[in-house]
Formats: sequence, C-alpha cells, structure tokens
Amino acid sequence: MQTRADGGGQFSSVLLHPNVMVDDDAVIDRAMALHEQAHRLCFIANSCNFPVAHRPVVCAADVEVVAVQRPVAKEFLP
Repeated sequence: MQTRADGGGQFSSVLLHPNVMVDDDAVIDRAMALHEQAHRLCFIANSCNFPVAHRPVVCAADVEVVAVQRPVAKEFLP
C-alpha cells in the first residue's frame, strides 16, 4: 500500500492466498486449473488499476497438505 502525506493512499498491488479443500487428491490439478481460470476471468481483479496476483493452496481431505507455490512478481513481495 502506498500512503500519501495527507493520510490517504492506495493499493499498489494485492497478493491473495486462497485455500481450498477437496474430497480427493485426484482432483487437485483440476481445482488448480479452475482457480487459474476463475482468476483470469475475475471481474474484480480485471477492474483494479493495480496488479492482483494469487498464491493458491489446495488441500485434499485424504492427504495432509498439498501446497502449490507459484512464482510471484517482485512487486508482490515484501
């Protein structure tokens, strides 16, 4: 977030961390593909005047944790 001297400001970028749980680890790849499509078609993300990125995690009920770490552009890193 960028702040101005008058106390106002604006977002310069947003990094979302969505978490999804599926019933079966066999559908994790499908869940990730659907998330990618939803992000690409998102009216809100496409309407922002700053970049919106995401780092999704998909977990399966029959697997402890399955995380997919995707590279994120440097403007989203602290």
